[in-house]
Amino acid sequence: MYNRRYGAPDPGKTSTVSFCTPLGGTLVTMVNPIRDWNNRIDAWLVRHRGVEAMRQTNEEVLAKHRRWFGERAFSVVNGKYTLGCRLNAEGRNSEALELFQQVFIQRTERYRPDHRRTRQVRCALGATLCKLGRNEEARDVLEPLVADCARLKGDADQETQLNRLWLASALIDLGDEGAVYDQLARLFDVAKANGWWSPEGKQRAEEYWRAVTSDEPPK
Repeated sequence: MYNRRYGAPDPGKTSTVSFCTPLGGTLVTMVNPIRDWNNRIDAWLVRHRGVEAMRQTNEEVLAKHRRWFGERAFSVVNGKYTLGCRLNAEGRNSEALELFQQVFIQRTERYRPDHRRTRQVRCALGATLCKLGRNEEARDVLEPLVADCARLKGDADQETQLNRLWLASALIDLGDEGAVYDQLARLFDVAKANGWWSPEGKQRAEEYWRAVTSDEPPK
């Protein structure tokens, strides 16, 4: 949702859950027609102004909110998350990771480790660690996150599946082919019953499958 008071996207109130993809965008689309229009506005601004310009705007707004409200303010915490996603989109993953680590601590204190906002930034942490090649740390973040999502949302939920895909990515780079196969097999089982949540998710899962087995991906 485009936050009218603070002038920045609020990741917790969009129709799209803003989990970071390799390009720093979004991958899992949650249906919420009431808020969808505001999310489209933000996407339009990114296309027409560019990621760098949007990141600069986020930085300016965040600096103002820090002065006005303090580091623990709700808008500051969410602003840091949004800025982290913008930085990831520019390939500035180390800077994004630092912000996500701060947001994780603050959201855990404000909510709880398995709250949806905290799960959101845990996914961003795991994905960014994968991009940085810190795969053992990514696995340590993502394994309990997948378990929490499965417990709270169900094993077939899109959020669970997205985090499972990121976990498979970390496990591939760690050379744990058996664990990768287990995660991917569950992904394909769910997709067979419910369909894929996005073309990108399907493509990545098929690429990972071919990396650990000579068999064709399940249909």
